[in-house]
Amino acid sequence: MPNVAFIGGGGELAYWLELKRVFDFVEIPYPVMVLRNSFSIINAETNSAIKKLGLELNDLFKSYEELFVSMVKKITNNELELDLEKEEMKRIYGEIKSKVTPLDKSLVNHTDALLTKALNKINALEKKMLRAEKKKHQDLFQQIEFVKSYFFPKGILQERVENVLSFYTKYGSSFIDAVYDSSRPLGSKYCNLILQ
Repeated sequence: MPNVAFIGGGGELAYWLELKRVFDFVEIPYPVMVLRNSFSIINAETNSAIKKLGLELNDLFKSYEELFVSMVKKITNNELELDLEKEEMKRIYGEIKSKVTPLDKSLVNHTDALLTKALNKINALEKKMLRAEKKKHQDLFQQIEFVKSYFFPKGILQERVENVLSFYTKYGSSFIDAVYDSSRPLGSKYCNLILQ
């Protein structure tokens, strides 16, 4: 009997999509693909850490490095970017270019090359400034690592590693009720359940 619909996770749907030609070949109607809801379960300790760090749940989908850098830039009192200086440098080199143009047109390209080289040096300096600031905030990186490893144990989604029974054992039938209440059939969304 052919299926009317197949409800599954992203990986399962990708597998089924590969079978489309097989269904066509054997002349069986291809079922409608429905992406199921996905969940991350957030315990009280992790929720507290998220609030303490001032994170939005969407932030947790950023890489460690991207999240760490954005947080360092948010909490530091130091200037880590030299945008004004770069603009001033471009202005100065523009003036130099206007002075060398009447002398020799080949000096224009040379001036542009000097500007590019100078901007590359400033960009390298900015990276060193950020690296120095990041060293001061290694405890912040460890806190981010704690939260991210809860959401993405072994670097993959929590739902692919954790067994539903571990949550049921800890929270009882209220866990099942919370999952049920948060589920939106045919809504295919990512849900974060905060359980105390």
